[in-house]
Amino acid sequence: GWKWMRLYYDRLVRLSPDVEPVPWAAASVDPVDEVTIDVTLREGMTFHDGEPVTAADVAFTFDYYMNSDYAYFGSYLAALDSVEQTGELSVRFNLNAPSAPFTITLSQIPILPRHIWEGIENPGDLTPDQIPMVGSGPFIHDRYDRGEFMSIRTNPDHFHADEIAVDGVEFVIYADAEGVFTAMQTGQVD
Repeated sequence: GWKWMRLYYDRLVRLSPDVEPVPWAAASVDPVDEVTIDVTLREGMTFHDGEPVTAADVAFTFDYYMNSDYAYFGSYLAALDSVEQTGELSVRFNLNAPSAPFTITLSQIPILPRHIWEGIENPGDLTPDQIPMVGSGPFIHDRYDRGEFMSIRTNPDHFHADEIAVDGVEFVIYADAEGVFTAMQTGQVD
């Protein structure tokens, strides 16, 4: 699920093939000092429901994860003391100590739409059908049949859309390796 999420949620930074941080949803990432990092978002980004992506969404996202018990994100967020919105498209990250790998953190945290997630106190209580799949990423979540199928389609409004050479992707889920092997032999999947 995390690999799929990375397709329909943007992150501030993306890692290059050489594992170098490259601004993604961020237009810039600027260290102010050893424990302060300013980030400016790209202009014109929107969530899949048409709402704009703002610094308020980014600040909310990091606060939301810091105040939740997500084991995966815990190690990434350990160096973060606080995040504050400093403008409509700018945020400041205040670290509790210098952290060279903090830009890696910016590549791991999916930006949530505050207008949807601020009312969800415990996502663990949601059924799969209740989980909001609204991101801002290069693909839009289209359909999910638990244990069987998932599809995403290209987000034509994404800043990276011109570089995506497919209209969408369908993931067929198999219960075992034998099913995958048979589907590949018969040409049902690529």
